Amino acid sequence: MHLEANENTLESFQYAHDIGCEYIETDVQVTSDGIPYIFHDEDLSRIVVKKKLFNELIEKR
Repeated sequence: MHLEANENTLESFQYAHDIGCEYIETDVQVTSDGIPYIFHDEDLSRIVVKKKLFNELIEKR
């Protein structure tokens, strides 16, 4: 399968719109302080070495 854009990105949403999709599916994870992020996995192990769960994170303000 060839992907035109990475999953859960603005580019992928735009591509879906451009090819005529009426609906898209995305994933949302929420930090422990209630900040939502568009991200597929429940943990960050695919992008960092540690297996840190999204709901254990706190948004740095």
